[in-house]
Amino acid sequence: MKALYQLMVFCLLCAPVAFSQQKQHAIMALASPRYDSITLRWAPAGQVAWQTGNKYGYIIERFVVARDGKPVELAGQHGSQLTTAPIKPLPEAQMEQLAVSNDRVALVKEAIYSKDFQLTTPEKGIGNFITQQGEADMRYGFMLLACDLSPVAANAAGLRFVDRSVKKGERYAYKISVAQQPKGASIEPGVCVTSLQEPLKLAPPREFSVQWDDSLARLQWLTNIDKGIYTAYVVERSADGKSFTPVTDLPVMPSAEKPGHPFSFFIDSLTDNETTWHYRIKGLTPFGDAGPYSQVVNGHGMPALESPFIDSIASIDNKKIYLQWHLSSLLKSKTQSVVVTRAPKAEGPYKDISQPLDKQAVTFIDEKPPADSYYRIKIKTTDNRTVYSLPELGQVIDMQPPAMPVGVKGKIDSTGIVHLEWDANTEPDLRGYRIFRANAIHEEFTEVTRRILKKNSFTDTVKVQTLSEKVLYRVVAVDKMYNPSQYSQIYTLKRPDKVAPSAPVFTYCRVQDTIAGILLQWKNSSSEDVVKQVLYRVNSQVGSFNKDVVFTDSTNTIHEWIDTTVQPGSKYYYELVAFDEAGNIAKNRSGDMEYETAFRPAINDIRALANREKKLISIEWKHDQEPAIYYVYRSVNNQPFLLYKKLTGKQKSVTDEGIKIGNGYAYRIKAEWTSGKTTKMSKPVSIQY
Repeated sequence: MKALYQLMVFCLLCAPVAFSQQKQHAIMALASPRYDSITLRWAPAGQVAWQTGNKYGYIIERFVVARDGKPVELAGQHGSQLTTAPIKPLPEAQMEQLAVSNDRVALVKEAIYSKDFQLTTPEKGIGNFITQQGEADMRYGFMLLACDLSPVAANAAGLRFVDRSVKKGERYAYKISVAQQPKGASIEPGVCVTSLQEPLKLAPPREFSVQWDDSLARLQWLTNIDKGIYTAYVVERSADGKSFTPVTDLPVMPSAEKPGHPFSFFIDSLTDNETTWHYRIKGLTPFGDAGPYSQVVNGHGMPALESPFIDSIASIDNKKIYLQWHLSSLLKSKTQSVVVTRAPKAEGPYKDISQPLDKQAVTFIDEKPPADSYYRIKIKTTDNRTVYSLPELGQVIDMQPPAMPVGVKGKIDSTGIVHLEWDANTEPDLRGYRIFRANAIHEEFTEVTRRILKKNSFTDTVKVQTLSEKVLYRVVAVDKMYNPSQYSQIYTLKRPDKVAPSAPVFTYCRVQDTIAGILLQWKNSSSEDVVKQVLYRVNSQVGSFNKDVVFTDSTNTIHEWIDTTVQPGSKYYYELVAFDEAGNIAKNRSGDMEYETAFRPAINDIRALANREKKLISIEWKHDQEPAIYYVYRSVNNQPFLLYKKLTGKQKSVTDEGIKIGNGYAYRIKAEWTSGKTTKMSKPVSIQY
């Protein structure tokens, strides 16, 4: 009964292995060909399949899939049922008899026939349901493991069959299914294919090694490539290299240090460190077969050694670190070399900072230590062991600041997001960087970082709707003792210009008498980024949709202009627009001004043509304005000019039919508006008829 208890404890410890497969409604099947038979092993993959198989049993069908290497047509072939009745677990009484001499069978009996097991539904109490569901899973796992370790237990559980009616040259497909499907579920059958010509060749466990410690042997071997072949392993030990005995009453289950690790391990206790021990291992298959032994590895335990001890650690002139250590007599006798190691943190990683020292050495000076460092003494022993001292902190007060950051560069986008970067400092004790900002060179720089930056880059946000055209940055490096470097060179970024320049202002707008035109005077925009100013003229009678460019000034220095292209009788206003580098504009508008003089310009474009056939003279003129009346004056043979015709302002031609041959005629024209304004008298146009 003690052995049964040990097996149950063993199963409890190894339950995660048994349950690692995904639970499903299916049968899993394996086949192992022998010389004249094929052994079949199967296992239900979940609770439902197991309980169904226990109740109704299993049916095994065999199909011939090939003869003498040639495929056999399966269509229409009926499989041979290998048993007259379904295979079920042995009755409880028979199991009881077998359990007396076989602990594995006893475990199968307890798992299947125990009266203490009553599965309830969740509706009758969730706590009771969970408890009993967990017990059912454990029993299921115990049963599977016991069957994997013992063919007798597998037979008793109804999970093993030996087919002795096989023939050489034939290849078979075996189908193992439950004799009756449960209500509301469908359990998939297990299928495996094999022949007598396909025996499973078992290999010895590979990469077997042993690490020796004080009264301990740590065994390790590769198991990931044997997964599905070996269920468990037998570890054997010998003191003379000849007589081996298992180190445990039960086989050893594969157990990796962490999930996914390809090796399994086992730790064995040694009675002493003087005896040379020999180890070997072999694997056990789900069919109860044992594979070949591994190679034999021998060795002996390693006595525990006292660690070296750092007696003192001190600073020399705040520049160097002095270490002194002590070795026990036993450790000194086994020391091959001494190495001083150093790390930035107590947990490491540690790097060697000295060459291997003589085992008699007990002091060392670190000539160039960082500000804060942890030291350990590393001892290499003659038996290839490594022993470390506990870490000790050594400090020097760092007064040396980091180098000034260089290579600052950056960019700013239209929304005011600034991206800065610079060359990384190389000091080993660098803590990080601080960023300072100002809006002008004469302003004091203020820090914009909330914490010390670890990376040599920074993202900032600045306002773009501001009169400050630029933003300036400086970078400071800080070491672990918070010593600041010099400020970096100032790096200047130009803000995206969203602010319009100051507008120019008209100061004087009058009609000019001395020079015919309109005199304009103004004050230019005071903004420094103005790149040009444009003066526009708008005829009020036409509207602002039709602007005339009077001039463009790219120097922002012109502040006075006389517009001589204006027409008398028209009303105007002017717009002066300033443009900055970003295309922002600001403008100023003058008041409306009516341009008028004492006399409007004379009509210049006048022609007189004689038509001798019709005996008349045609007088025509061009005038871009439309007065109320045109007055036509005529002179005959150099006599004084007299009013000849009075025409409406739309008529720009007249015919003189009262002429005589041999006379000389001259004509002059003047226009008059309803306001009483008139043009000057035009120059005479003469013609001889």
